[in-house]
Amino acid sequence: MATKKKLEDIRQDLLRIKDMESLKKEFKNLRDDISKVDFKKEITAETNKRLSQAEKRFAQINKEISKIQKQADQEIEKVMNFFRKAKTEAQKSVMKVAKTAEEERKRVSKELSKTKAAKTTKKAKKKATTKAKKTVKKTAKTVDSGAKEVSKTAKKVNRKVSKKK
Repeated sequence: MATKKKLEDIRQDLLRIKDMESLKKEFKNLRDDISKVDFKKEITAETNKRLSQAEKRFAQINKEISKIQKQADQEIEKVMNFFRKAKTEAQKSVMKVAKTAEEERKRVSKELSKTKAAKTTKKAKKKATTKAKKTVKKTAKTVDSGAKEVSKTAKKVNRKVSKKK
């Protein structure tokens, strides 16, 4: 009770302060008054009991907070590990797809070059075939004309032989 009265007096004195020098002086007086008060004597048994209960409750809360923090750290670590694994799997998958795409690109490129070569070869074959056909036709004509001549000659010879008989 005496402490309450002293604190009220100090409060009233602080309200009357108007400049900085007087404020410093009052703080000095306040510090001296606080150092003179023995809080252990002022604290009653009931207050001491409540203070010890508050300290126990604070310790319990502190333990719970550290336990929850530990659990949160573990959960965060699990999630981070999951994301790390997912990241590596995704990278592997992307690399696999990229490799497959590159192989497919090479295969298509090869096929395309074969197709171009085949077209070129087809054109060359077609030209060769056309030339060969023309040559064959000419040769056939020549052969036909030669054969006609031979057959004419043969007919003539046959006629001559038949006449001689």
